[in-house]
Amino acid sequence: MNPPDVSLKEYIESRFDGLERLIDTKFENVEATAKKQTETLCTLECRVESLERWRSYILGACLVIGFLVQWFWEKLM
Repeated sequence: MNPPDVSLKEYIESRFDGLERLIDTKFENVEATAKKQTETLCTLECRVESLERWRSYILGACLVIGFLVQWFWEKLM
């Protein structure tokens, strides 16, 4: 039986180094994904706020127009 080229300790350390690199890479990918999702969520929140503001303006305008139509209708009758 030939002795191994690498000692068991070196083999195990190299395997752990590989696992550490893999875990680091996966963790970086998760962080990047979380950052992108956070940016997307912030963008969507800004858009929703803008839509809510426009909705308020439109409802207010409809209310004013409704009162004006009612006032003109009463004046004509």
